[in-house]
Amino acid sequence: KYPRRTTHGVEGGRVAMILAVLERKAGLPLSNRDVYVSTVGGARVSDPSADLAIAVAVASAVLDTNFPTRVVALGEVGLAGDLRRVPGLERRVGEAARLGFDLAVVPRHSREAHTKSPTMHGLHVIEVGSVAEALSVLNLRRKRKADQ
Repeated sequence: KYPRRTTHGVEGGRVAMILAVLERKAGLPLSNRDVYVSTVGGARVSDPSADLAIAVAVASAVLDTNFPTRVVALGEVGLAGDLRRVPGLERRVGEAARLGFDLAVVPRHSREAHTKSPTMHGLHVIEVGSVAEALSVLNLRRKRKADQ
């Protein structure tokens, strides 16, 4: 049986790459699982800065783990599992704060040198270098056999 990969509102190729990174770099067992990724209300998302949010959502579903819903994750995922900077980070974080988010997970070195405080627009900001590191700070890790 081949697993089903269905996307609505996001490019299937990007999702396939994110799934490959999650499997290879974060150790998530995805090769034999069906994966469905969809946007709210049929919105189209073509901005690569949504990659990290997709990765976090898929990891949360696969691990059957909830994480705080007031988290925003921004970053383009590279083939090596690295996170790339996104343009307009301050504007995006400001909008997330306005919408009631509490925590922003963003690519390392995304902020200007003068904005290195742990908060931005009232949000706590955590900078990470990889998808695996982002999952770790959000406590989205695969359970070891002893933990199950």
